[in-house]
Amino acid sequence: LASLRLLAARGRLAELRLLHVPGQSDFLDGAGELTEGLAAFLASLGPVPIRLNGFRHHGVRGAALAWPQARGDELVALAKALKEKGFGPVMLPAL
Repeated sequence: LASLRLLAARGRLAELRLLHVPGQSDFLDGAGELTEGLAAFLASLGPVPIRLNGFRHHGVRGAALAWPQARGDELVALAKALKEKGFGPVMLPAL
């Protein structure tokens, strides 16, 4: 987080990549809204493009092999929540 803040402060943050891992990521609350913590952090960075990535098992070892892979509808919901709060542009992976 400190590195992202430093890059943003110096105008060097080209994009922010968020990896959604179902059951592990806490980007959205139970109502499908951005969590206050994420919204505050994104606001502190200023305008920056956001690229969403979904967790996949490719190249994963250990306990993460038991984690579910991200679904397209989960990423679309996250993108919608980000856009509704005025963040972005938001880029989705090829679904």
